[in-house]
Amino acid sequence: MRLVFTAVLVLLGTASAELLFSDDFDDGNADGWLEFLTGAEYTVENGWYRMTHTDPDEASAISTNGDQAGAMSVADYSMRVEVSAEAGQILVAVRYNVARYTCYFFAINPEDDYIAIARSDGLGTPVTLSANAYELGYGEEYWARLEVCGNLLGAKIWQGTVSDEPANWTLIANDDTYAGPGSIGLGGHDDDEGGSADLDVRYDNVEVFDDVSLDFDQSTWGSVKAAN
Repeated sequence: MRLVFTAVLVLLGTASAELLFSDDFDDGNADGWLEFLTGAEYTVENGWYRMTHTDPDEASAISTNGDQAGAMSVADYSMRVEVSAEAGQILVAVRYNVARYTCYFFAINPEDDYIAIARSDGLGTPVTLSANAYELGYGEEYWARLEVCGNLLGAKIWQGTVSDEPANWTLIANDDTYAGPGSIGLGGHDDDEGGSADLDVRYDNVEVFDDVSLDFDQSTWGSVKAAN
């Protein structure tokens, strides 16, 4: 049994946003990205940043960047990216501390039809902050947004074009553990389940904006539900 949090979703009107960082990988490389030596292979193929890894026990990959020497210049920002996976789960991270391996991340898991906002406190088991079932598919392309504003985190996932972005957040979480800007991160993870761990995830059209729209009223949050 796992806890599934019913997110209540609030979106305020926004002003014009400043683009802090972007990379569409159309130049054929991932220059400037800090690629962690997990055993994964990092390549740029057909305009997509691809990460692959096969391991008997655990396959993972993570690459970080930012608008100021590999880190973000502000602590509150909104990150949008196009994602796809052939194996394993997709991870999109914010406020990533490359020295301590701490961050907040949006996990997109097509194998289990499951999405979550979670917190990494290092190399141990992540802490789930908000999660829910979501129908997903390997080989499908999705847009994902992860936004952080003060203690609030919001995540969205959708298909189609950028303009098809839904008005409401798919998940919202509240946590005050990490307040520094950190870096943005792209990555993936898979555990061995009866054979080997296999990871194959892709990213494109990364954009980070300084404008955020998260806010909430504590009285509007839904209750926690237990689900199988």
